[in-house]
This record gives sequence, C-alpha cells and structure tokens, in this order.
Amino acid sequence: MIVNISHIMKQDVFTVHPFDGLRKSQQIMLENKISCLPVIEDNKLIGLLTLRDILGSHPNRIVADAMDLHIISVHPHYSLWAAKELFEQHNIENLPVTEDDMLHGLVTKASLYSELGKYMDLLTGLYQRHYLYDRGIELLKKGAKISIIFIDINKFGSINKEHGHVIGDTIIKEMSRLLKNHIPDDCVLCRYGGDEFAVLSAYPLEACKKLAINILISFSQYSFCNNITISACAGIAIQNTAADPKPDDLLETLYGLINMASLASTQAKSEGENIVVVGA
Repeated sequence: MIVNISHIMKQDVFTVHPFDGLRKSQQIMLENKISCLPVIEDNKLIGLLTLRDILGSHPNRIVADAMDLHIISVHPHYSLWAAKELFEQHNIENLPVTEDDMLHGLVTKASLYSELGKYMDLLTGLYQRHYLYDRGIELLKKGAKISIIFIDINKFGSINKEHGHVIGDTIIKEMSRLLKNHIPDDCVLCRYGGDEFAVLSAYPLEACKKLAINILISFSQYSFCNNITISACAGIAIQNTAADPKPDDLLETLYGLINMASLASTQAKSEGENIVVVGA
C-alpha cells in the first residue's frame, strides 16, 4: 500500500468563522496547543489563521481582518513526498487537506516529517522502497517510460557468517555511500531490503546498462573494511515502450518491473554474470 496524506492527516480539526474574534481564536490555540486554525464559512475553507497572524493584529479585531486568504492545500490522495516539497517550497507549517473546497483534515510539517522518517533506512540514510513506489507512480502518471536497476551483493550471507553482522552492516553503509556518489540526481535510489538496492530512472536501456556497469566497477575498485572483497550483480527491467499502462494499472506496472529486475539479478548471480537485462 502506498501511504498518502489521508493516512496521516488530523481529521478532528478546530476551526473558526471569519466573524469570530481574535481573542477567542487565540484562546482556542493556546488551550489546544495548536498554531493554526482553518477559517470555515458555509462549510467551505476560505482562509487560514495562525498565531503569528493574531499577534500581528489588534486583539479586538475579527478573524476576517487577520486571516491569510492565500491557501495552499492538497487533496486527500496527495503523496507524502510531494507534500514535503510544498512545505519546503512555500516555507509553511500547516497544510489543509481539502476536496471541493471542503476541509477534510490538516497536516502539520512536524507530523509529516515524523511520518517520512519511518520510510528512511536508519542504517544507510537511504529511502526505503516506499519512496521508490511513490516516485515511480509519479513518473508513470507523467507518461515517462521507466526502468529499474536491481543490485544484489554476492554471497553477503557468507560475509555475515564469517565476519559478523557488525562488519556486514559496515559494508552495507560503505556500499550505500558508493551508490549515492554514482547515482545521478534524476534517478531514485533506495535500499530495497537486506543487501538489495534499487534504482528507478527514466533512462533507456543503454544508459541503464552504462550506469549499472559503473556501479559494479566502483564496488570492485573500492577497499572495503577488513579488505573484504565485495562484488555484486545487477538486473535491469525496462518498461515496454509499445504500451502505456492504464491509470488503474500504474502500481501493477511498477511492481512488475521491480519483480522482473529482482529476478534478473538473481539470474545474473546464479549464472555468474554481472548484469542481466529483461524487458517488460
């Protein structure tokens, strides 16, 4: 399941009317330890009132005199990472969730960042697979033809058994740093799980193969901890350029590509190859 704003928004939201007084609004904020009140009239969201707005106005005025009419809001199905971009782009602290101008909930910057932290891999600092899912869906919605590079460390289980999990974790962190240095900014890198990494891009086949080769070469040339020799295999899955997925099939298309790339990396490992390419 891809988590969106509807899963984390606060639905029980305190609101005010434009004719309410600022003293009353400030009291609501202080008593409930909140810094923002959506302004509702005729069941429609017409503005936002923050504590800063109140402190910058005369206390005897009404909400309509101080509220911000420039509302940045999102749909309940908006993605968490797209919402993060809105918070940073507009330097805001609160994001109303609306549909047809009706308020459905509210998301604070703090609550969003707390949720996003759950999708970061604590060992490597890389995103987990959920971020790749989100970005892949966005690319497919824009009509891009996507590809997946799936990278799998060879004999990592043996490394853990021989050298211990602390050394194994160190190698995973070292590989993550190498990947960060070699993955272009227009690609998405995540730790998919265990010793597996995935790269999402809109690159054609030859560009994907070149990127995968550069990654594997960087592993072979790097001096890992305890001088342990590390190698990896890669599987590449390219979206079929002859067919555009239907809107309802985007997630299925993405899952299919990831699965094919994963199977291709397994095939490469079993056949002693560096890279195996499959088509979708």
